[in-house]
Amino acid sequence: MGLMDWIRGFWGSESATEDESKIMAEMSAIQGAEAEVVGLNFQTAIDAHMKWRARLEAVLHGVSSEKLEAATVAKNDQCVLGKWLYGQGKEHSHLGSFSELEQTHTHFHKSAAEILHLAQTGRKGEATRLLAGDYRTTSVRIGGLLARLHREAKQKPS
Repeated sequence: MGLMDWIRGFWGSESATEDESKIMAEMSAIQGAEAEVVGLNFQTAIDAHMKWRARLEAVLHGVSSEKLEAATVAKNDQCVLGKWLYGQGKEHSHLGSFSELEQTHTHFHKSAAEILHLAQTGRKGEATRLLAGDYRTTSVRIGGLLARLHREAKQKPS
C-alpha cells in the first residue's frame, strides 16, 4: 500500500476536502530515494506525524498501551522533524516554507497534547471534537508544508 492509500484510509477519502486531496497527492509524491533531502527524510516525518492520530484515538478509546504525558507530547523538538528543525534544519531556514512549518509544527504538538490531556481527564467529547477539527487541519497542514519544503529544498542549493 502506498502513502496516498494509507492517508486516504486514515482520514477517509470521502471526507477529504479538495484542499486535503491536493495535499495528499503532494505528500504521496515524496517516496523512496527522493524522500531524503537536506538531511531529513520527508516521508518518515510525514508518516510519524500522521500516525499521531491513531495514537491519540487509542488513548481516547482506552486501548493504548503507551504511557503518554501531555507535557512531553507538547514538546516540539523531540520528534524526528523537531530535532531536524532545531538542529541541522536551521541551515535551511532560508527556504520559504521553513518558518511556517516551524510554527505549524509547534501548534501540532500543542494540539496533540491538549487532546491527550482532555482524554486523560475524562473529557473525551472535547478531545474528539478537537481531534476532528483543529488537530486534523493542523495535521494536514503539516503534510502540505513538508511537501512544499521538500519541493523547495530540491530546487534551491543549500
